[in-house]
Amino acid sequence: MCTFNFVDYFLFRSELRGEVSSLKSQLDKANLAKSVAESKLSDFDRYKSMIELEITEMLARHKTAMTEKVARSAQVGWAN
Repeated sequence: MCTFNFVDYFLFRSELRGEVSSLKSQLDKANLAKSVAESKLSDFDRYKSMIELEITEMLARHKTAMTEKVARSAQVGWAN
């Protein structure tokens, strides 16, 4: 015959509540860590884009400067 033990039932419910509370806490911490990581990733992506743009601009300036130097050297007769 199966007997229902109220004490065991209430202990079990209490344990489950504790586990649920612990899991909620872990989930909150994980969500916070995810949010911080996403924010940092966004900052790094923005910084990377700025660096890439700066490099592109530097290469364009260098190409222009080299073209001007070649043109000047051709005017002076230094070109081969």
